[in-house]
Amino acid sequence: MRSETQFDVVGEVWRWTGPVPWHVVTLPEPTARRIAASPATGSDAWGRVPVLLSLGATAWRTALVPHDGGYLAPLRPDIRRRERIALGDIVVLRVALLGDAPT
Repeated sequence: MRSETQFDVVGEVWRWTGPVPWHVVTLPEPTARRIAASPATGSDAWGRVPVLLSLGATAWRTALVPHDGGYLAPLRPDIRRRERIALGDIVVLRVALLGDAPT
């Protein structure tokens, strides 16, 4: 199901090597624009957007991280292990906006 608050995205898992390295998926530019423009988008002072991500049979609360004018979806190690996800894999993520500031 696609709506103003839910998006299905396809992306490659890559390793962001910032101050704290993470495995992430970059949201496609059109999806990032729709999220930024959605009235359901809440964010905190750092621009993180609270979401419920689903990958395979696993769903978890997290926050999209702003990056280069778009967003990154972080994939925790336990999620990657459970869903057998590795660097370079192409995954389908369901992104549901939660509308409140992340904690």
